[in-house]
Amino acid sequence: MKSAVKTKSINLLAALALVTMFTTMQSSSCSKSDDVAAINNTTPIAGTWRVSFYWDQKE
Repeated sequence: MKSAVKTKSINLLAALALVTMFTTMQSSSCSKSDDVAAINNTTPIAGTWRVSFYWDQKE
């Protein structure tokens, strides 16, 4: 009987840890306003640009 209670408390602790981790990650993620051009309200940096990776996923 004690092992069933111990297992339930471990599962509850694991669920609480996952919820806490998800909430922390969600609240610290980047937003669209983090863009440097949007913050400075200027045009992008002038010069020659090279695209090193492009991926167009078609569903």
